[in-house]
Amino acid sequence: MESEPFSKRCHRWCLDLRVKLWSILRLWTRLLKLLVAVFVLGTIVTAIYVSSFWISYEQLLDFYLIHPFQSTPNFSEVLKNDDQLFVISREDYQKHYLFVSNDNKEKERESKEQDQAQEQAEEIRKAFEFAYTHYVNRCIEYDEINAWTGECVNNMGGHSLTLIDSLSTLYVMNFSKEFEQAVDYIIDKIDWSFSPLRAMAQWDKHKFVDRFIDNGFVSMFEMNIRYIGGLLSAFDMSGDVRLLQKAYQLIQLFEYNHRWYYSKHNQFTFIPAKSIHLSFPFLRSKPFFTKQQQEICRLLQKSARYMSVPLDISCDSVNSLASMGSYQMEYSYMSHVTKKDTYKEIVDNIRDHIFANYEEWTKGDRYHLLSGIINANSGEMWKTHEHEKLHHINAGRIGFGIGSGADSFYEYLWKGYLQRKNKYSDDKLTWLYTQSMSSLLQSELWHVMSQSQSVILERDLEHTQHLTCFVGGLMALTAMEWNNTLWSNVTYWHMTPKQRVEKQSQWKTTPLTKDIWLKQAEAYAMTCANFYLKSPSGLSAHEFLLASHSSSSLKIDSKQNFYMLTPEVVETLFYLWRYTHDPKYRHFGWAIFKSIVKHCKTHFGFNPVRDVHLAHPQVMSNRSMPSFFLSETLKYLYLLFLPDHVLPLDRIVFTTEGHPLRRFK
Repeated sequence: MESEPFSKRCHRWCLDLRVKLWSILRLWTRLLKLLVAVFVLGTIVTAIYVSSFWISYEQLLDFYLIHPFQSTPNFSEVLKNDDQLFVISREDYQKHYLFVSNDNKEKERESKEQDQAQEQAEEIRKAFEFAYTHYVNRCIEYDEINAWTGECVNNMGGHSLTLIDSLSTLYVMNFSKEFEQAVDYIIDKIDWSFSPLRAMAQWDKHKFVDRFIDNGFVSMFEMNIRYIGGLLSAFDMSGDVRLLQKAYQLIQLFEYNHRWYYSKHNQFTFIPAKSIHLSFPFLRSKPFFTKQQQEICRLLQKSARYMSVPLDISCDSVNSLASMGSYQMEYSYMSHVTKKDTYKEIVDNIRDHIFANYEEWTKGDRYHLLSGIINANSGEMWKTHEHEKLHHINAGRIGFGIGSGADSFYEYLWKGYLQRKNKYSDDKLTWLYTQSMSSLLQSELWHVMSQSQSVILERDLEHTQHLTCFVGGLMALTAMEWNNTLWSNVTYWHMTPKQRVEKQSQWKTTPLTKDIWLKQAEAYAMTCANFYLKSPSGLSAHEFLLASHSSSSLKIDSKQNFYMLTPEVVETLFYLWRYTHDPKYRHFGWAIFKSIVKHCKTHFGFNPVRDVHLAHPQVMSNRSMPSFFLSETLKYLYLLFLPDHVLPLDRIVFTTEGHPLRRFK
């Protein structure tokens, strides 16, 4: 059989090739049309969605096209022109804040006691090194490590949370090499100027899903106290301007969120959302409540309608008092150092909003305290006392007292005042603080158990939390700084003489003195220490129940019988030791540390435990080692056994996450 001529074969191959190319071209054309259709549809949907936020397209272009490619301002020039010489070198910080020489009296006392304390501090330092090393070696790219399984966990956006939260502890404990390595990693690997365009340019499927879907929304409150606070504290101690620039990069996203809320509602409150999406910072739709809390919230709404109780609350737009009012220190510090008043204005406007509405929001409340829930969209606070009928479905637990959901708000009223008082006074902060604490001490929430013990109850007058134990340390810090003239000058400074008389007749106000602050701090600290000392495991439960309102005994809440490595009690022991130098506070702290090592230490660090009412509690295999264990718990334990000149409290203020910041000059 004769073979086909070469010319015919070439012709047939060319025809086949043309058909295949034409098919490929038609396929690409269809794909292109589909992409164009998706783009147009996405643009329309985005335009409709964006219009609901009242965001201008100039703002969108600024954030997505201009902002991601702008370089962070060079604050080195700003700091060179610091006329107050607030920013100091690493050597000066160590000289004046870590290794200050003592007077003879202090040396004499330390020569007898400090040797043993130094050995105990070294044990705590080794515990930190053990936990930190395992995290860095296994999970440095992730937020936390499950110290039981060794698995890595992202629960705060996936930006090396534990690494940043540990910076100040590394510095205080003199891990110089580890501190430098951590800073270099943060500068090289972590970037918060993230955008969809940059994500596509640096495409990574797993990172995209993790950053934009699974961990897209993060808590603004937690990001502020852990990330921004951690970076600013490390900058304050080391003077490394790169850390300031990295914190500025993140706080810019927060500013977008604050200002977009303002542009929508035309109000100067700048109330932050509960959550923020780091790539879409104008999104505020992440619910405040967890799934379980959201079910309670919806049940609360149904019950309110059934009982014809006017309850104006949305389960998707609420924020807690703590989340709204815990930006004071970090934002003020950023403005102070960068000379940009933007951030101070934001927190001052939040403060002014609360101050202006304080009387209205607390009017008629049996405890004369703010409720813990505020509508992040309207700026209105939910008045818990108007809905007493709903307490039977756990509404009282949602309403907050001074514990979870409200704690750091009260903490920052006083600490914010201390941070700023050398530069300018802030009567509104001190007024809010004295009014709130005076109300607490005279209410049923402050339950006196004996002459030497008191406890703070929640609004249901049955539960108390480990979390509220921070109040003992806050009161001790107040006693250190309290000037009795503050009471007379602050309590009713904004009222007319006639209003003062009416106010005093409505609400009995006992003047607060140094002795009262200290006495109440010691009474509450004793109760909180007994949470540990009287437990079979030597560890505290998360919550306790009062046997009866006339009782002086507490029992562990069986549903909250776990220990989360929380710092509140050791924080209070630290402040009281600094003020009184009573050896019992060091004894309590050392007993707590030994119990933590005994029951919580695992192969890869320290993990929370449950069933603390047993002599041998079980490690919680489904939980991770929280970053605050390294930034707060171990730091306060370590400082408890060091001399007073290490981070002196007359020149340093600790944030709610345990990060030290110097007071303003």
